[in-house]
Amino acid sequence: MKFNKFRLIFNYLDKSLSSILKGLALLTLVVAISACGGGQSEDSIHNPVGQETDQKQLDLNASYQIGPNWGAQKIDAQYLRKRNDFLTTKMALATVRITTPWAKGTGFFLGRFNDRYLIGTSAHLLKNIPMCFAIPLYAHFEIQGKSFRCKNIIGIWPEIDFALFSISDVFEKKDESSQPEGFLAQINPLEFDFKDPLEHTTALSTMGFGIHKNEQEELTLKEDQDCMIYSPSGVLAKVSKANQEKDQPQAMTAFAMGCDISPGDSGSAVINRESRKAIGIVWATSSPKPEKLKTDLYLNALLNGEEDSNDIWRFFSYAVSGHTIRQKLIHWTNEVERGGFGLQDRRRTVLQFLKLN
Repeated sequence: MKFNKFRLIFNYLDKSLSSILKGLALLTLVVAISACGGGQSEDSIHNPVGQETDQKQLDLNASYQIGPNWGAQKIDAQYLRKRNDFLTTKMALATVRITTPWAKGTGFFLGRFNDRYLIGTSAHLLKNIPMCFAIPLYAHFEIQGKSFRCKNIIGIWPEIDFALFSISDVFEKKDESSQPEGFLAQINPLEFDFKDPLEHTTALSTMGFGIHKNEQEELTLKEDQDCMIYSPSGVLAKVSKANQEKDQPQAMTAFAMGCDISPGDSGSAVINRESRKAIGIVWATSSPKPEKLKTDLYLNALLNGEEDSNDIWRFFSYAVSGHTIRQKLIHWTNEVERGGFGLQDRRRTVLQFLKLN
């Protein structure tokens, strides 16, 4: 069964049924959707090159490295105190591990909009989760040691691999001394820049829970000298993605970057190091990568236009831009303008997130 059919049924129920009957009907839909098969696992970052490869074997043997060194630095509270850098600390405190019964990846805290605390992440991590009350979806603030359950799904947009959901300011207590009140209000959220020009060689940073050379799946920072925009200034391209489930889009409009990401980094915010704002969200990386990507000689030649520019769209890492996200969400708010009350509340939340209300 197709997920969009369930979405149409949900919209109809939202407009016509009472709250009690709607709850019962939605629960039935959850059971039916779950029976159609689980969502993607942590191995959801697949190979844009189009090679048919067993993903588990790929994770063990593949190289995700761009540049002469693997650039994923493990992050914990001690590292943050020692480094004492505002942007790194802000990213670490706002980055969350996303977990569902069948998937895990990365997300990030966006702040409060329409009286809702929002988490942004990849749409494919929330596949088969049309609502929160029946299926456990959590955002774990690993540095602070606090976990929050999803309160409401604001929207899931597979075409741009982006999703928003809200969490309440009541976390799962790990001990009786925990004080949940006001925790989220104290976090410095990541801010999106929907109009970043995506200039060639812009220095980037990203954090996530990628599993390559990270058996404990700890939070890692990627910001080495190769973590920059490799695609031409302002250029986005349709990048193909292999090993996909049939309900996933076969390609994504994205920009190319040289950050060392791996499965588990799906949903990470991509930060412009100069502006300190999010300019995109991690979507995919190619693997295995050719050995030449580990040499400065080749990478410098590619940046200077002395190598085949098509390699940028075959062998690198890819992110959906803030501009693409903004365009899609504006289109969505126009489509649902006359929807039911619940839909209108979600629409107001998205408009505030886009700074349009």
